[in-house]
Amino acid sequence: MKKHFFLITVFILIFVVACEAEVESAAIYPTPTLAADIIGKPTKAATITPWPTFTPVANPTVTQELKFKTIVVYDNGFKNGWDMEGEDLFVEPVEDIVYDGNRALKVEPRLAFSRLHIVATEQNQDAVLRGDIVNISFYLRSSEPIAFDDMTITAQGSNDNIFWGKNDRSAITTSGVSFEDTQLSFLGVGTIPEDTWARIEFAPQDQRFDPVYRFFTGVYLSNSSTFLAPYYIDRIEILMVDE
Repeated sequence: MKKHFFLITVFILIFVVACEAEVESAAIYPTPTLAADIIGKPTKAATITPWPTFTPVANPTVTQELKFKTIVVYDNGFKNGWDMEGEDLFVEPVEDIVYDGNRALKVEPRLAFSRLHIVATEQNQDAVLRGDIVNISFYLRSSEPIAFDDMTITAQGSNDNIFWGKNDRSAITTSGVSFEDTQLSFLGVGTIPEDTWARIEFAPQDQRFDPVYRFFTGVYLSNSSTFLAPYYIDRIEILMVDE
């Protein structure tokens, strides 16, 4: 009986010691737990929102298309407010040799350096500003060849009047220089063959040595000392910017 009691006591002691050892192990190495607020929630990498990109805005540009108008100074006759005046030459309208329409002007020089003025008159109501002129054009012809230095063209202008005056020196007295004679060669025209119409274009704004003036009042043509043959002029026009 004592032997059995002794064995039971030994077993009880072994059991108690084993239980205490398990408790101590649990206290030293506790089972890790997840916090209640993250259990079951998947995790993902954080995203970075990029800064907005700056797109430059081009400055608005305004394009304006230029408009032009043509003043027909002569075609079958002179426009109202325009006329001709000659120095040492004879001029008459003719119908047998024309470029356009029914009549052209026949010019017969009498002397060297005679002048044919094509000008605005006192009846002119429309001012022609030098700065608005693109070019003046006309058609030229002769029964003899016109060499590049046989003829010159010269602008006329004023700071006081919109018409031409023989004694108007308002532009010349301002700058002290006179208007420049320009040979046909400087207008890109070579020798014009006989009985051939040639288009002549003249731009007053390109005349860098002309005096300063505001109003364009006309042009004159002059023959050289060696060219005294009759010549013809037709279809005189002024091309302008139309504001």
